[in-house]
Amino acid sequence: MFYFLIVSQRMLSLEKYVYVLDAAVSQWAPDDPLLHECRSRVFDRVRERAHFGHLRHTRHFEALSLYYISRHELEPLLAHLLRYRWYLSSISFQSPSLRSCSQDAPPEYRDNIF
Repeated sequence: MFYFLIVSQRMLSLEKYVYVLDAAVSQWAPDDPLLHECRSRVFDRVRERAHFGHLRHTRHFEALSLYYISRHELEPLLAHLLRYRWYLSSISFQSPSLRSCSQDAPPEYRDNIF
């Protein structure tokens, strides 16, 4: 347990959120309090740094959304999703090919356009 906390803190500082969550899910049962503690730490760090794009297309996004809903902290995530949707709709009207626009995309959206 102690080793996992050290490794997870290092991975969080490197923004490896999916790695930490995948390791936690594989290590603990779904109803284990340690899993919920690990998820809370990761989800709080994601909210603090507004790195919602790191988890958007993963299996952890639903848990992230439910965590924020249960804590009444959904506004930053909704704002991010609205900005992402607005960005995609704006580039689709500007160019017939999304590939040509992907180079100009902000880094947080660049990997998730296609």
